[in-house]
Order: sequence, then structure tokens, then C-alpha cells
Amino acid sequence: MDDAIHNLSSNEYEEDTKTCEEYIENTKRAIQKAGRRIDNDLLASTARLSIHGSSQPTATVPMGPVTHSVKLPAIKLEPFARNVENWSRFCEQFRSSIDDGASLSTINNHVFLRGYLEGEPKLLVDGIAVTADTYEETKKILLARYGDTNHIIQAHLDFLEGLPLAKSATPDNLNANFIECHRRDQAFRALGEDVNGYGMVLIPKIL
Repeated sequence: MDDAIHNLSSNEYEEDTKTCEEYIENTKRAIQKAGRRIDNDLLASTARLSIHGSSQPTATVPMGPVTHSVKLPAIKLEPFARNVENWSRFCEQFRSSIDDGASLSTINNHVFLRGYLEGEPKLLVDGIAVTADTYEETKKILLARYGDTNHIIQAHLDFLEGLPLAKSATPDNLNANFIECHRRDQAFRALGEDVNGYGMVLIPKIL
């Protein structure tokens, strides 16, 4: 079909195609040039308003070149499966990405939350209907179960007290233990805990 159409076209087909491509390139350059001029005019207007002390709110005046939205890669949330040590991270990521970050309906937020639960947390709220009215109730149940600060602190302490011995005193094995201890240290600080208060108990066991 392409060949048939091509045979019916005029003899100036290639010349017309080249002319069209030139028009397209010229149009692109004209748009870019116009965009730069608009940006410069906006910047100049802003500068004049700043110099002469305009009484208009400055928030209504663009303060820089026009920017274009960029499609960012989707954020992948890790499912939550009972480990209270991961609750704070999961909760903050979910709140930022779904509750506050995505303009979704309440029931869609509820559906997303259920989709990221595994194991015990999923069973804990499995009997609650997935509706907009029960969304806050579901979050309260999960928060009461996994969001208690004392439980989270105790989970970190239990891990450090039961930290397995390095199989051998190689840099890699010692570094792996150091990283685990450092993670818990940062978790304590994020919870507002004074890590020095646990030193006398934990340091001898870790060593």
C-alpha cells in the first residue's frame, strides 16, 4: 500500500519531504528562540519590580525561566510484614507517596495500604471492609500494633543483644557487624533516644 501511494504521488515527493523537514526545523528553532525571549522578558520584569518596589505580591511574578515537568521513576515501596523495626520507614514512605503524594481517593489509599501488607499485618486487618470509612480505623489498628515506640526500641535492643558472632575476624565480617550496629544506632537517634544510655549494657555484648 505504501508503494502504491508513493507511485501516485507527484514527482517532487522527495523535494517536498525535504522542504517539510526544513519547515519543522525552522519552527523548532523559532519556538526555542521565542521561549528564551519570554524567559528574558520575565526576568527583566521581575528585576524592574524589585528595583521600583512594586506593591503587588511578588509571588504572582515568575522568578525564573519557565520549567517543564519531568516524569520521575515510580517509587517502589517495600511491603510491611510484621517487623516493627521497619514500621517507621514503611509508614513515612507510604504517607509521603500515597497519603500526601498521590491525589487519590480515600478508598484507593485504603486499597493501596492493604496491598502493601503481608503476613501478620495483613491478617490483623483482614476482617475490616475495604471502604473509605474504615481507612482511618485500619491505620489506627496497625499503628497501635506496630507503631509503639517502646516496642520498636525493644526490637532493636533484642537484635543487638542477640547479634551473631562474626564467623571470622576478617574485614568483611567485622564490617557487616559494624553496619548492623550502625543501623540500630541511627534508628535510636531517629526515635529521639539517647544512645549513650544503652552503652554500658550493649557495648560489652557487642564486643
